[in-house]
Amino acid sequence: MPEGEEFYLAPIPLGYYRYPDLLNGSLQIEHLVEINEAMSYEAENRRRLQEAQRPNG
Repeated sequence: MPEGEEFYLAPIPLGYYRYPDLLNGSLQIEHLVEINEAMSYEAENRRRLQEAQRPNG
């Protein structure tokens, strides 16, 4: 299981869920894993897009 506050808190400012959702039990660890995976995919896609848009030279 992932550790650290970043795993739990990083999705909040991005609008994936609200802090009270962590406290009231409406989220399960599986949800948090899926959200963090989606964030990783989005970041990788942004990185690839920026790389593709760079001029060659």
